[in-house]
Amino acid sequence: MKPILMAGFAAVVFVQASATEKPMKLSDMPPVVQKTIREQTIGATITATLTEIENGKTLYECESLLNGRTRDFLVDRTGAVVEVEDQASLEEVPPAVKIAVQRAASGGKLTKLERVKRGNEITYEAAVVRNGKKTGMELRPDGSPIKKQ
Repeated sequence: MKPILMAGFAAVVFVQASATEKPMKLSDMPPVVQKTIREQTIGATITATLTEIENGKTLYECESLLNGRTRDFLVDRTGAVVEVEDQASLEEVPPAVKIAVQRAASGGKLTKLERVKRGNEITYEAAVVRNGKKTGMELRPDGSPIKKQ
């Protein structure tokens, strides 16, 4: 099964109960954050910039598009990149993740697949639409689900 990943898939966001997001102009962000975002998006189109509070800390999010693929990332107030979400295809993920996603998408349509890097930890996020209902999942590299708290 080869997924069709839509260009607008950056609009699908996994929202944690402790996170709140709101749009913010790049020019209104701290200069060090602006610098990091500009460096991280060379050759890309910035599709949105936001600010979010996650676990009491302010983070700055940039959603971008390069060569038809999404790349979203979070920057802290010091300008450090703390999380990166890169669009992926089934062919680019570990075999166990591919199997788990294919099983979850059986009879439906895979609409999102991303490789998420936070520090040294890598996980995978997927979204599936089946019978008009959207289901999201987060997986470890071994294909096992990460339970939301």
